[in-house]
Amino acid sequence: VDNINIDKSAPGIVLFNRTAANINGWNNSDVTVAWTCSDALSGPASPSVNQVVSAEGANQSAQGTCTDLAGNSANATETNIDIDLTPPALAPSVSPNPVLKNQPASASPNASDALSGVATELCGLVDTSVAGSFTVNCSATDNADNFASVMANYSVATCSAGSYFDDQTSSCLP
Repeated sequence: VDNINIDKSAPGIVLFNRTAANINGWNNSDVTVAWTCSDALSGPASPSVNQVVSAEGANQSAQGTCTDLAGNSANATETNIDIDLTPPALAPSVSPNPVLKNQPASASPNASDALSGVATELCGLVDTSVAGSFTVNCSATDNADNFASVMANYSVATCSAGSYFDDQTSSCLP
């Protein structure tokens, strides 16, 4: 009897490529993990295998399985897959609001991000040089590079001659 081949050895599996994370170790899109398969005896059933991780979460993993033509298989796992698809939440505020014309006021973005955390947050300057209703832009970026921007409303008030602005009531009093 000729040409009988017996292969009881598992194929080789090696990490080939993975969607790169940002400098903070996070992705804000699906992560594709690819492995190459090899087998010197019967040959691999497929030269490569891929797995896509699309769910949000920290410390996720992907497993690849290579099979050879004899039915033997080998597994490999890629760990530390962190995916955050959701931009930070913003609840901006201006204080005081309303503010008296030409008096100081500041805006705060009050950003939060439950998964990767807030990397940066800031608001523009609050201009109090003119009376009226205005907005100031506040923004935040999380550690996965998701970005959010929201406008905060504020009012600049003036008091008539002989009155003053009361901070407790946020109104002009005689």
